[in-house]
Amino acid sequence: APDEGTGWTFAPPTPEAMCDAAAAAARRYRASPAAWAALMRRGMAADHSWEGAAGRYEAVLLELQRPRRPAAF
Repeated sequence: APDEGTGWTFAPPTPEAMCDAAAAAARRYRASPAAWAALMRRGMAADHSWEGAAGRYEAVLLELQRPRRPAAF
């Protein structure tokens, strides 16, 4: 999402995929310095703390503890 993202991801976890992601980032930097600056601001404003991550993990684990109904066939 060009107006929402904070960086690039890649898959599968291979050197080639990582190089492709780095090349995409470099193209974006050259094509639009303003968009690059906005991406940096979003990335720096994002919550990367352990406190934030712990809260998200806790929410997932609590969801996994909820009783489930068997699937209807």
